[in-house]
Formats: sequence, C-alpha cells, structure tokens
Amino acid sequence: MNYTKEQIAAALDYAVLKPTAIRKDVVKACLLAGKQHFASICVRPCDIRVAREVLYTGGFDTKISTVIGFPHGTSTIETKRLEAQQAVREGAKELDIVVNYSRILEKDHMYILDELYYIVDRLPLIICKKIILEVCYLTPDQIFTLCQLIRQIPNISFVKTSTGFGTSGASVEAIKAMKAGIKDSQLQIKASGGINTYADVCTYLDLGCARLGSSKWEELLPNNHE
Repeated sequence: MNYTKEQIAAALDYAVLKPTAIRKDVVKACLLAGKQHFASICVRPCDIRVAREVLYTGGFDTKISTVIGFPHGTSTIETKRLEAQQAVREGAKELDIVVNYSRILEKDHMYILDELYYIVDRLPLIICKKIILEVCYLTPDQIFTLCQLIRQIPNISFVKTSTGFGTSGASVEAIKAMKAGIKDSQLQIKASGGINTYADVCTYLDLGCARLGSSKWEELLPNNHE
C-alpha cells in the first residue's frame, strides 16, 4: 500500500533522544513536529518543559511523549513510578516505558506484572502508555509471552518494539510475535528502531502498526524512496 505524507506524519512519534541533543535541537525538532502535525515528539524527561513551551504555548496539536526507565529498563519499580508521575506533572501526554526485559529472560513474570501495575496504577487514564519490549534481546516466544503479560494490565495502549539503543530495532518477525501476543485485545503496536526509509514505513504500516518511532522525517516520505 502507498502512504501519503499526511498519513506518515499522523503515525510518527518523532524522537529526539540522543544524549548529545541540546536545547536548540529540541526546539527545532518540536517546531518541525508541530508544523507537520506529527502524532507526538518523544523527548528526554529533562526536555519536557522545553517541548511544552514550544508546542503547547504555540498552539500545536502534536503531543509530548517521553521515556521512562530509558534505555535499559533496569531502574527500580519505585523510581520508574516517580519518573512517570513527574513527567505527567510537567506536561507529557504519552509515556514510553521500558519494561525490565532482564526479568523476562529470567522468566520472572510476577516481577513484570508487579512493575507495570505499580507504574500505571496511579497515572491518569488520559495518558497514553506504551511499553517498550527491546525485542532484539528476546526470542519470538519471549516476545509473545511478554505481550500476553502486558495485556493483563489495564489502561496500556501500546506495545513498542525497541528503544533504538539496543543492538537492533523493529523486525517483521518481532511484529508478528507481538501481533500474536496481543490478539483480541485493545493493545496496538508501535514499531521503532531502524525505521529509516519509506520502504520501512510501508512494511510496518502494512503489518498493522499504529505508530512508528524514528528520528528521521524527510527520508520517510514517498518522494524520497528508491
């Protein structure tokens, strides 16, 4: 299927997460995101206030998202909860929460459930919650199992493939495992990591992903594909 510039923009979570990004980079990215009507701009927690000043004061409809427990997911449960609550207070409307995937490798499923319940429980219903799996470290069976656990937690909107800081990002195999794990639930899928071309966009939208995470923009448009 072919996708228009507007369709791609409406599915894009534009990422400004590199540790070397400075405030002027965040401001520039926010202006681009707002003018192009991206779904959201995903910034580091320290940049939420900068993004809020640009987007919400400027009257743009692009939402601010941020990352929790990023990029490894190994902060304590209590720390993640406080980080999430602080992000919401400062103006984030969407949270991309890194699950502690080391615990899924240990098959400590109760830890995963406890963590997600504890983080999500006190957050406003209106906040969009996305759970990052970091699929590069998981087998298809582990991805399926993790999605089966996540679907038990109320008020989570998305499962997301990757942080973009692992050994690789989204893959067709991972998306298929995620789709199987969330089947017949309200969860949606966000593909992230390694989405660099229009062909990548088509692949993941065709697979049914509702959101795409990328630090690219012009490279994703149809007039730039080979």
